[in-house]
Formats: sequence, structure tokens, C-alpha cells
Amino acid sequence: MRCWLTKASVSNFVWPNFAWPSQPNVVVVDTNVLLSAALSPAGAPALLLAWLLNHGQLVLSNTTFSDLQTRIYKPKFDRYLSLETRKHILHDVSAAALWVEVLADFDSAALFPRSR
Repeated sequence: MRCWLTKASVSNFVWPNFAWPSQPNVVVVDTNVLLSAALSPAGAPALLLAWLLNHGQLVLSNTTFSDLQTRIYKPKFDRYLSLETRKHILHDVSAAALWVEVLADFDSAALFPRSR
């Protein structure tokens, strides 16, 4: 599988003193983090994603992937990502992810109320 982020892309990064979990992690990553990783391969979101791809499992649902597909093709990204690069990113994210089915909707406002 070809991936725009690999272990080699973060091999020179000095990780902070942190006890990384020893068990595989199953993680849902916000679409903004995926987009930021694509836009800035040396940035913190890209490093997080590279670590996750090497030490855990990215989780996607049809809803989250659809959101990524819609947003990555917005014209504001045209000068940063070619259409071919966007296709590769979508392919790689899709191939690397553990796909799950969301069985019920939930009220995110109830779980994450905005502080006043």
C-alpha cells in the first residue's frame, strides 16, 4: 500500500518523553486532522497520523469518509493539493482504515456541550 505518510517521513522526529501505549489503539481521527496532515506533511497532525498508522488503527465510517471526500475537493485546496494527490490521499486513508458501521445517531451537543 502506498501512503503519503510513512515511518520514514517521521524517522528524524524526536518524540517527547511520553509512554506510548503498548497495546494497539483504535482511533477515530477528526476530518480536520486528516486534512491538516495532507496539507502539511511535517506538521503535528501528520506526525500523529504517521504514528497512528505505525502503532494503531485508524477508524472510519461512511459518514466520516464522506465528510473527508467532500471537504478535500473544495476549491480552496486547489493550490495546495493536485487532484491526483487528493485521489491518492482518499485511497490511502480508505485502505489503511478499519471501517465500522455506526449503528445509531447520537446527540453530539449532549456529549460535548459548549462552555459559556
